[in-house]
Amino acid sequence: MRATWCPTVALFACLAPALSLAGESIEPPLAPDAALLARIEALPDNTWLKLPPVRIAGDLGWLRDPDKRKFGPRCRDYSNWMAWAPERRRALYCGGGHNIDPMNDVWEYDLAANTWACLLPPDSIVPRKPREQSLAEFVKANATFKDGVVTTPSGAPLRPAHTWCGLCYDPERRRMLFLEPHQGLLFTDKAELARGFGLTPQAFASQRKPGSYIWSFDPVARKWDDVQTGVAGGEGAIMLYVEHLKALWVKSARGPTALYDREKQAWRPLAKCPVGYGAVGAYDPDTRTVVVINASRNEKTPETTYQTYRYSFDADEWKTVQEKAPAGGRDASCHFHYDTAARRFVLITNAAEPRLWLYDAARNEWSDPNPKGDIPPKGRLAGYYDPERNVTVNYDGKEVWVYRCKKQVGQP
Repeated sequence: MRATWCPTVALFACLAPALSLAGESIEPPLAPDAALLARIEALPDNTWLKLPPVRIAGDLGWLRDPDKRKFGPRCRDYSNWMAWAPERRRALYCGGGHNIDPMNDVWEYDLAANTWACLLPPDSIVPRKPREQSLAEFVKANATFKDGVVTTPSGAPLRPAHTWCGLCYDPERRRMLFLEPHQGLLFTDKAELARGFGLTPQAFASQRKPGSYIWSFDPVARKWDDVQTGVAGGEGAIMLYVEHLKALWVKSARGPTALYDREKQAWRPLAKCPVGYGAVGAYDPDTRTVVVINASRNEKTPETTYQTYRYSFDADEWKTVQEKAPAGGRDASCHFHYDTAARRFVLITNAAEPRLWLYDAARNEWSDPNPKGDIPPKGRLAGYYDPERNVTVNYDGKEVWVYRCKKQVGQP
């Protein structure tokens, strides 16, 4: 395990191998649903479509929960982002819940096949209150402490936290990246962990690498293969892959913003950020900006208001562009993406009505599009924008919907 940045099943019998953009075989192979793709292709502007029941594939031998065998990974607490992998034409998903599913498994959704595939089953997860053995005994058998980082023997985070708005994909390195503020040790007894490693609590604390961690997952090798430490992140931070710079951008939970310099292997501080905890953001490659929604609570009243901010990479500058934004734009209750075809930001939330909003950055305008079609019910959610099929995908833990904003690329 290195503490520096890393440069670089049961299946249906009829499945044909999938190919990446480079012509490479993608595993697991999943057969496209031609009839479904035709329906998605024909989807009109501003319309939702509910998909047929999802299929499940991949490494499923570990699953005891019949719902996961039927519906996929389910939605995890505060883990509403899925990471689009362009060469795979699929979206990856992970994240730990509070007491439900605090797991280090990784799944992948293929819209063309309408299939969830489990890429990596979870390692043994450290229990909050062990019953049959002490936590120290559990740690001896199921954890390692090397180079200041605690992992499972396979290199996964021991007990991961939520992803908040900190899950993205680096297409240069072909890795899913997970910004984790608790070092993979959410809700663990650090004194008992130390005892399991034969250390005093003080020695364990002093030897652990500081800061938030960025865990790296290789979907080809199907393993957590690296971790970067010392990141200024925290709960509720935002992490995005910046296409035009081929770099990572992080807005920490308490304000500081930085860009990762690959050549120097160091973080470069950027303009001071006015945005606080729980914000969500999306990157616009057309204007080379990030749009962020932030919630502010009035100390004297119970009212919560939402503001819209823009960060410009060219100017290294933050601007408050609207004092009001749609309600519900928080990392716990929404997902937020840039639609490259419509050139609109798409906000899908379960915390307020209406639950779908569009933001036009050129006009600095939020709008309720009043969409048609199969409107998803209010509930849990996770999603991403699929540029291959030009739809925003919304998963509620059981079923999947897709939303088409505009069919024609660049249409006003």
